[in-house]
Amino acid sequence: MLKNIIFDFGGVIINIDYHRIAKAFSLLGIKNFNEIFSQAAQSDLIDRLELGAISPKDFRNEIRRLARQELSDETIDRSMNAILLDLPAERIELLQNLKKHYRLFLFSNTNKINYDCYYNSLKERYGFDLFKELFEKAYFSHETGMRKPDPDSFRFILNDSRLLSSETLFIDDSQQHIAGAQQAGLQTIWLHDDMKINMLFDEKYCLKQNYC
Repeated sequence: MLKNIIFDFGGVIINIDYHRIAKAFSLLGIKNFNEIFSQAAQSDLIDRLELGAISPKDFRNEIRRLARQELSDETIDRSMNAILLDLPAERIELLQNLKKHYRLFLFSNTNKINYDCYYNSLKERYGFDLFKELFEKAYFSHETGMRKPDPDSFRFILNDSRLLSSETLFIDDSQQHIAGAQQAGLQTIWLHDDMKINMLFDEKYCLKQNYC
């Protein structure tokens, strides 16, 4: 029986565009940013930022080195945050209703620069802390020091929140993250192509039978 749902954030709840960040950094003189950051693979620099192993300050300095110019913190942050789009209000409503049926959790590979941007903008738009109000607990890679698709990152969440893998569903838009969750024994749904999370649930906010 399904009791718990762990949601990815970017690409599942908030809309993102991986191409926008590469374009933004190319304008700063970093033409190979697709090799540094992409959905399927990331460089050690991005990995370390998402794991909280380097500070935003150190990351910005490395970007300046790669760009070979003295870019301001604001310019670099604006380019990093170009990946972030909107979070439709209907997804907030969906999560609010799903809370009546399931224990909800969030697991995001993210970094402090992106986190500060979307946390503040979403709180300003909706008037409350989405991560505390919509989820029993939110796990962010830069805080936990663990990131997807490492199966141990999922095992950590299961142990920390006392969840049974057989009762827990993980929803993500990256196939490699789905594979990591499956290795940890979780049920999974891969959101691909034009799939959206609202398609997964019926009018009573229960998971549709064809996704069980």
